[in-house]
Order: sequence, then C-alpha cells, then structure tokens
Amino acid sequence: MPAYRQELLLRLGFHRRQVFTAVDGMTEAMLLVPPSAGAWSAKDVLGHLGSWERTMSGAVEQLARGVQPAIEPMDPEQGSDARNHREVVRKRGWPVDAVLADLHQARERLLETLGTLTDAHLVDERIRRLLESVWRHDAHHVPGLRARRRRQG
Repeated sequence: MPAYRQELLLRLGFHRRQVFTAVDGMTEAMLLVPPSAGAWSAKDVLGHLGSWERTMSGAVEQLARGVQPAIEPMDPEQGSDARNHREVVRKRGWPVDAVLADLHQARERLLETLGTLTDAHLVDERIRRLLESVWRHDAHHVPGLRARRRRQG
C-alpha cells in the first residue's frame, strides 16, 4: 500500500499545482470577476475547492473511525449544486487572501488525515473514492480557471 499512498500524494500535489498555475498572474480584481452573470468567479472556485476538500477530509476521518460519514446527500435533480451554492455564498465576502489560506489549510488537514490512515484504511474503496475525488475535483476545475485567465488577459 505504500505505493498507493505515494501515488495519491503525487496526484494531489500535481493537480493542486495545476490549480495555482491556472490562476497565477491573475490580479485580485481578475479573481473576483465572474465570467458571466450568475457564474462563479475564480475566487469562488478556489473557495469551493477548499470547502470540498474539507468535506472529503471529514468523511475520510469518519470512515477511518468506523462511522458513516455525515455528508449531506445529493439532490438527484440538482446534484451537489445546492450545497456548492451555499458554500460559495458563505465565502463570497471573504478576501482573496482568506480564501487562499483556507484552501491551504484544507490541504494541510487532508495530508494530516492521510498520515493517520493505515494501509488497511487505504484498501477501503469508500476511503479511496473520497481521497481520489479531491485530486479529480481539482483537475475538473483547472480548464475553467485557465480559460478565465486567457479571457481576462
């Protein structure tokens, strides 16, 4: 299992670097401007990634303790849109620096959680899916962040 842990760490690092590379060079003003009415700004996306990562860390911690995660069920009609919207609205008034700090802290928590997991935990498919969802989620949002940077300048 050490190979899986190492691969996971590499993927988490790679995809998070891609997120930061995608917004590198964007001014604070650029991070705050949504690409269209009703869309998320780049800052909103970064805040969303932090919220998602915290949720996944908590769920992994619960599973590792043998507790069913207290993740809000997804609405089959809206997916996770309602939860995502609430989190984006909650962080909307935060300054960019606070959103970035939260994103870094969320990653620190995930890495601390990963450090507590035994090899037996890492063969649990539920735990693997949650952990892998973090880097996959980063990867999912990178193209949109890159497109914003290109459009804005």
